[in-house]
Amino acid sequence: MTARIIAHVAPDVILLTGFDYDAGGAALAAFAARIAALDGPDYAHQIAVRDNSGLPTGLDVDGDGLLGGPRDAHGYGEFSGQGGLALLSRFPLGAPDTAGVTQTLGTTEGAVRPEGTTDAVWDALRLMERGGWKVKISAPHGRFMLWAAHASPPVFDGPEDRNGLRNAAQLGWWAKEADLEQALPVVLAGDLNNDPSDGEGLKQPLAGLQQHPFFQDPAPTSTGGDLAGVKDGHVGPSALDTVDWTGPGNLRVDYVLPSTHWEVLDAGVFWPAPDTPEAALLGSDDSGASRHRLVWVDLVLKD
Repeated sequence: MTARIIAHVAPDVILLTGFDYDAGGAALAAFAARIAALDGPDYAHQIAVRDNSGLPTGLDVDGDGLLGGPRDAHGYGEFSGQGGLALLSRFPLGAPDTAGVTQTLGTTEGAVRPEGTTDAVWDALRLMERGGWKVKISAPHGRFMLWAAHASPPVFDGPEDRNGLRNAAQLGWWAKEADLEQALPVVLAGDLNNDPSDGEGLKQPLAGLQQHPFFQDPAPTSTGGDLAGVKDGHVGPSALDTVDWTGPGNLRVDYVLPSTHWEVLDAGVFWPAPDTPEAALLGSDDSGASRHRLVWVDLVLKD
């Protein structure tokens, strides 16, 4: 279903989250071929980076007295590369800059150390649980940088708020990158695992990134999300939601934030109304597409 949605929307460049990494890129190449076979774009240029999911630390990160569990890795994962980031593009791609993947929490400015974290874990654990890299894209209208992000979910922890503080540090790192003078236009894209109004997660770091003067927020909406309505006492507009969750309720956690170098022509979330033919592309239950909806933005560089 996911391949059918991508073929239908037909973006020039798409960042995939939750895509298992393999060193030879066979899975990503097969997925790109599947999209093309469905009359979708020819994604001749592909990148998958081995990120921090499932990468062993050799430490007891979760404090359960055992080593080698999925929560003892730099990022949660039962194997190295589980649920990583991958990029498909119609346009040539440069080599990815993975500095954000290797930086540690202990060397990250502004990162808050959760209570109970040992010195060994704080000094060794990497900032990014999953992806955090940059790649240059040579589009016909000019070159630009894609910043690929997948932040920690601010849940699955305790009162120390280990994951919530890590999410905040990751969003803060991207904001600090935006503070620097950029040689090329930028598009920050990915799963930030934080909603401006609802759900768990510290809101100020997200606001600092979302409202950063370097970026603009197209605020993409969908009819399907709007019709799903506000759930579980949420206060944010349901039309902005990007994920269809039953437990925490629908939230806006996926973003495309272009720098101010761009003019936004249009934007949306692929979440069609249930009574439209496109709704069939979402599938249902376990046979359906991801609960995360595809977020798209149509951009052109300003003169």
